Amino acid sequence: MVAIRDLVQSKRHVSMETLLDVMAGRICGHVPLRRNDKAALNALNQTKVQYRVKGAVAGKYLVQTDSMKANVLLQAALGRVQLNDDSLGFEMDTCVEMALRIVRALMEYCMESDAGALGLMAFRFGRSLALKAWESSPAPTKLQLLEGVDWDLAQKLDAHGVHSIRQLRDMDPTQLGRYLNAWDCEHLLAEAKTVLDFHLQVQPHVITNRIEIIVQNAQLRQVHRITERAAPNGYILLVFTKSRILLLRRDITTTPTTFMVPISGMSSISIHLLHTAQLGMDEELEVQATATDCTVQKVTKQSLHQCTIPEAFKHGRHGEVQRTKRSAKEEDTSKKAFHHHQTMLEPATVIPRDDPSTTSTTKRAKLSTPSLVEFKQFKWCGSPEVAAVGKSTKSRRHHVIPDFEELSEVLLSNGLTNHPPYQRREGSSSNINIQHVDTERQQGLSCASSSKNANDVKNDGADVDTIPMIDDYEELTLEQEFMKSFFGAKPAEKTSDAKVVDATEAPPSASTPAPHGESVAPSSPSDDSPNKSKTPQVAEIVVKKTPATASASKQPKKPHDDDHALLLYNPKEKNPMKRGGWTAGDPVPYAALSKVFAVIEDESSRLIIQDTLADFFRSVIELTPSDLVPCIYLCVCTELAPAYDNVQIGIGDAILIKSIGEATGTTPKFVKDLYQKQGDLGKVAQASRSKQSTLMTFQTKPKPLAVAHVYNDMVKIAKMSGNNSQASKCSIIKSLLVRCDKLSDEAKYVIRGLQGKLRIGLAGQSILVSLTQAFMHPKEQGDKALQAEALKHVKRAFSEFPNYEVLASSLLTVFTRENDQKGVFASQFVELAEFCHLTAGTPVSPMLARPTKSYAMVLDRFQAMPFTCEYKYDGERAQIHILPNGDIRIFSRNFENSTERFPDVKLSIANAAAKANVTSCIVDAEVVAVDKTTNQRLPFQVLSTRPRKNVVVSEIKVAVCIYAFDLLFLNGKSFLKEPLQARREALKGMFQVTPGSFEFATSLDVANTKDDDMESTVEIVRNFLEEAVAGNCEGLMVKTLSTEATYEPANRSHKWLKLKKDYLDGIGDSTDLVPVGAFYGRGKRTGVYGAYLLACYDPETEMYQCITKV
Repeated sequence: MVAIRDLVQSKRHVSMETLLDVMAGRICGHVPLRRNDKAALNALNQTKVQYRVKGAVAGKYLVQTDSMKANVLLQAALGRVQLNDDSLGFEMDTCVEMALRIVRALMEYCMESDAGALGLMAFRFGRSLALKAWESSPAPTKLQLLEGVDWDLAQKLDAHGVHSIRQLRDMDPTQLGRYLNAWDCEHLLAEAKTVLDFHLQVQPHVITNRIEIIVQNAQLRQVHRITERAAPNGYILLVFTKSRILLLRRDITTTPTTFMVPISGMSSISIHLLHTAQLGMDEELEVQATATDCTVQKVTKQSLHQCTIPEAFKHGRHGEVQRTKRSAKEEDTSKKAFHHHQTMLEPATVIPRDDPSTTSTTKRAKLSTPSLVEFKQFKWCGSPEVAAVGKSTKSRRHHVIPDFEELSEVLLSNGLTNHPPYQRREGSSSNINIQHVDTERQQGLSCASSSKNANDVKNDGADVDTIPMIDDYEELTLEQEFMKSFFGAKPAEKTSDAKVVDATEAPPSASTPAPHGESVAPSSPSDDSPNKSKTPQVAEIVVKKTPATASASKQPKKPHDDDHALLLYNPKEKNPMKRGGWTAGDPVPYAALSKVFAVIEDESSRLIIQDTLADFFRSVIELTPSDLVPCIYLCVCTELAPAYDNVQIGIGDAILIKSIGEATGTTPKFVKDLYQKQGDLGKVAQASRSKQSTLMTFQTKPKPLAVAHVYNDMVKIAKMSGNNSQASKCSIIKSLLVRCDKLSDEAKYVIRGLQGKLRIGLAGQSILVSLTQAFMHPKEQGDKALQAEALKHVKRAFSEFPNYEVLASSLLTVFTRENDQKGVFASQFVELAEFCHLTAGTPVSPMLARPTKSYAMVLDRFQAMPFTCEYKYDGERAQIHILPNGDIRIFSRNFENSTERFPDVKLSIANAAAKANVTSCIVDAEVVAVDKTTNQRLPFQVLSTRPRKNVVVSEIKVAVCIYAFDLLFLNGKSFLKEPLQARREALKGMFQVTPGSFEFATSLDVANTKDDDMESTVEIVRNFLEEAVAGNCEGLMVKTLSTEATYEPANRSHKWLKLKKDYLDGIGDSTDLVPVGAFYGRGKRTGVYGAYLLACYDPETEMYQCITKV
């Protein structure tokens, strides 16, 4: 820790947190395995010495575990992924993130140390590890699977000489199909043809001791300076020897691009064009350089020995790695030389190293440069020792990673620096020296240009002391930080001309304009250098930053450049056009709706909830009215279409738990345990999604979710059926979760929506109130009388035609018309009756009754008002529709289409209406199970045993009888405004009774005049109730007969009262029950029992029989 403190206090750009991560593997509160962690070591021993790590390096990289070395770096990190399956409680995403951060540190160390091929090894291993994290989810391509988890397929391609995308694209499908299945063959060839593959060309320049590397579109096959083509994915060009990195250029996105690389004193150079999109199958070349000529050859299994790559981390498409000894001269050179990446910088004025005018003002920070020899302490598992100079590797085949203390000393002694999570802004450099140019005013940045010959390196190498540094820090998200750890800076801007980057090219003069926003120091090049004719002079570039740079780098940001609609939607904004956060005509972002849900969930006031939702609806109406219906259904949550369409999601928690685990890289057991603790699967998904998003390894971020997309996917899930429907549903759910924004609550409400319960306190009536307020004019929104009148019309329209889509479209149509009553906008709600009215074939919300506890309450309610008493049958309420085309449909009280369940009811109603001239009608009735032999009514439990689908009349075992008691619609005329007496007379006049199949409800009319004695009236009602109970009925329905006797859909009115024996005071029996079980609470009841299972003791069986759950 003292060494860390000293390193940080030296004012170098070092992240203490990153150093701790590298040395201790410390992340998210976890530390690596220690030698005294007996439980972990026992688990390792149980898995035996050798195992394959699941989810991280399965198949391709074999890790050999030593229980005494299980606490160090990569082995500990990867081992933790395996230990997760051994029930040690580690999270998959945490384990993989630890491994990736460690590999990132090693890769950065290799790059900073000019470790040559080790840098390529670190990049490839990091890329492969990132792809293996969750098997490249979401939606990986087949090419990405080759680099990640599909090791068997990669081996097949390797065995048949297919090493690059270009080779794969040119492959004969017939030949490829001989050793691949049809699916793999088809998808590999199709994907390979869509990739814009860059191609390497190398032209030697013997006189100048340089090689010209041309990166161009491999599909052009012409001269490299033809046209510019933009690649869909970036590329990295890495040129190196066994001990040096000569050129590193990230994010090549245009073609052609030319690079000039010096080759003085070098015999073999490796050139690799790497896919940053993690496609693998890179373009690779070898350059054999002599004193008089340069030759280029493709990398094959036989020629790859020039690349010093440890066996355990070699690329999957290449053969056995062989090592060659380095000469003493090369070894001495590698200790002192450090080649700077001149190609990463824009042209600027050059200050020669030997210029005496700069020596007094230029001070360099001292930091020893680690060599490849010092890097030999990293002994990778299952691989020969890296760069053991002058020693054979055959006798040292198996080594483990060094212990924690050893690694700490290596990293700190070699000056490992790891940048904090910041990104470089436009115009800043990549690798630069620290120079204090006029420290009183501002700090300059410098970078040494690359390459001298062997003699120059020997003489001047000791003076080259550098430290990587990044200026102008800007905060990144965790996802961006992770992406930059492997792929570096942002993609370069596209240019119209071919770019030529020369590592040895003379810089522009002082009169040359500097890059935008930068000023350059005057140069005084020295012309008397003795080596001028052979190699260019080593120079340093000093870039002075001016205020213009900062202003130029901060471009004004458009609102929609931000992917998070959460940050843009403002519920407090009064103007609906500005409140929304999205452009008019664009899809409504789901993040905006989730923000509304979050606000409602935190609010307990019903009025504020309604106002919040109304404001959101106003924004949708003003900006994207076509998305109003999906927004309404996602708010309703319990249904995605009219209930009579039978569109139900029907997803259990098991599928959701599995989908969350697969989408976030966790196990179903972990998700289930967390669900049991939190009691809210939506919160579990949100927490898991927030962690998983920090590990996203794809450059192209998924598009933000839109409300319409979420709604359509949920409808797809609801309509899926068949053998593979579960897998298809799981796939759609995973795709939704992956696209959820980690900064919003999208994942939480997506999962709750799939469960069918948002649990935010938003009722269906509140949605209608908010929808009404959204369409009201701002001048009328404060008028409570107008609001009540408008709401009455909206509720009436929805009760008669319960379809949100029709209601919303009708409102949009009505309020686009010309209003005859100027200034009275609420009057337009009356016009809803033109579109939303009672229609045969569309169920209407049934009228409901209020319970009554005594006979006196009945008489108090119906004072001097005639009423009727009807049997309350113990069956299932049915709303029977006869359509003009003769079709008959049956709906339940919840609008469920039960026609398929009751084919015998269709026959009965058809026979009853056969003799009458019935073209269309809606009958309210009760379907009751009956015994045909005894003509006795059976309880509801018997009726519930009837199957719900595919019922055949000849196979029906439970017969039913229809008891009709009301008529709502007849031959195109609505009877809702008619009194019950008129409706009942019309009903009895149109249908014919068939005993045991179709009957009218048994009723008793009571005049109930002022002169009637109250006791005699009570006695009449009591006797009729006893008859109903004796006839296996539940009780009585007491209804107004002529006064205030209209039918009110969806209303639990005092016009209808239900009188049951159980309800009456002093009649109902009580039972002593014992709690025998409990259910874990969820939501607000998390942490306590949410319900109890009660039972009654049966002395005959001496057992407790479960009765109910409360």
